[in-house]
Amino acid sequence: MSDSDEYTYDSDDVGEDSDENSDAGGSDGELDPDVDLENQYWLADDLIKSKPQEALEAFLAFIKQDLARSRGEIPNKPKEHVELADVGIGYFHALKEVILIYFKLSQYDSMLEHLQTLLNFLPEVTRNERQKAVENILRAISSGDAASFSLENQRVLVDTYRLTLGVLESLSIDARLTFSTRKSLGQIYLQMSDIQNVEIIVQELHAACKDSETGLDDLRNRAEWLLEMTALELQLCVLTRDKRRRIAAHQRTKLLAHAIVDPTTMGIIHEDCGKMYMGEKKWSEAYQEFFSGFTKHAETANPRARECLKYVVLANMLSLSDINPFSTKEASAYKDAPMINAMIQLREAYQKNNAKKFEKILRDPKTNLLGDTFLAEYVDDLLQKTRQQILVDFIRPYRRVKLESIAMELNVNVKDVEPILVKGILDGTLLNSKIDQGKGVLVVNSAVGGGMSAQWNALSKWADAVGALNGQ
Repeated sequence: MSDSDEYTYDSDDVGEDSDENSDAGGSDGELDPDVDLENQYWLADDLIKSKPQEALEAFLAFIKQDLARSRGEIPNKPKEHVELADVGIGYFHALKEVILIYFKLSQYDSMLEHLQTLLNFLPEVTRNERQKAVENILRAISSGDAASFSLENQRVLVDTYRLTLGVLESLSIDARLTFSTRKSLGQIYLQMSDIQNVEIIVQELHAACKDSETGLDDLRNRAEWLLEMTALELQLCVLTRDKRRRIAAHQRTKLLAHAIVDPTTMGIIHEDCGKMYMGEKKWSEAYQEFFSGFTKHAETANPRARECLKYVVLANMLSLSDINPFSTKEASAYKDAPMINAMIQLREAYQKNNAKKFEKILRDPKTNLLGDTFLAEYVDDLLQKTRQQILVDFIRPYRRVKLESIAMELNVNVKDVEPILVKGILDGTLLNSKIDQGKGVLVVNSAVGGGMSAQWNALSKWADAVGALNGQ
């Protein structure tokens, strides 16, 4: 809003006896101080992007004059004539802009000094105003991955959050804002892999979720807070590899199904639950959780949606599901992204039993799918599933198949074929099939088979022994 003509007057338009305009200007046609201040604010606002230093100076001048106005130090505008609804609002918004400009100019000490002033002024503005201001400032300075910040920027980031938390706690005017600010600081520490401080934050958040009388989790009034705290705790469990605590945290979420929660929180919880099921090789359950996590992330356009969609496809293939995860509107919106497009091609190669194309896509340095450490952890499982599917289709028309032919079809070395076949025989995929090691062939659907490998004989005897024990 920079159309200053709306707020100015031409002296020729103000008559000698214009008493009705006495509130807009004096007898000499001077601009009303309130209107002049508003014009200064919007002129400063217009300069933020193009000339931040000039904008900073203009906002600082505005703050100085607004303070003088509120004290009744401006001519023609005594303090008692200042409208109560206007006192401090412009001053508060100008302070916010000054803080953001100081941050943009890397003048961190000045930024923190004015942040302290703004925080002390929070009781004078509405709850909505203070939440928007604090969240906008913290979001601006913490955008990006804190782990990639310089040590100086990390220090400023933590100092900013700590200062904000300290003032919010001392004022005790907004428990929700205090909780969300502490949670955001926990996320910052998480990005920095600062396990000790994340643990402290989780404990502080959990304490805020307890009933003051019973000391137990307040499942009725603090359900949303508990879920947000749990989302952070689950991410901590990943860093500490605390499986038992992770399971307990997920159990807690089942008691909080009634809570109305920000999709971001539920996205984190569903995604982590999917990863937990993946570790247990419960592929179908993992697929369901990943897809739920993806849809929650997509609701808020969270960048995690793209990452989570990769895991949806991964679990989909491992579960041998015929469901096309890209059939939904939410998933199809991401199909043009290079990484997601690679996952689509990977799934198509998997469905067509094309081992060579499958591995080529998987190891393509351009998309770098294996650069995702979580996905890479399940490459062996994925390859085994894929090879088993290809193997079953390949040998179906035959009674005897050379191991060399199988190796070519699976795109592996001949020496790697036998372990693949043994696994397929043991898990029932290659029912009644035998390996003739001497002739280097797989005898398909044969109840008896001479010349089995020593490895197969040993495994067969072991299986019989286990079966005998179970029968006792």
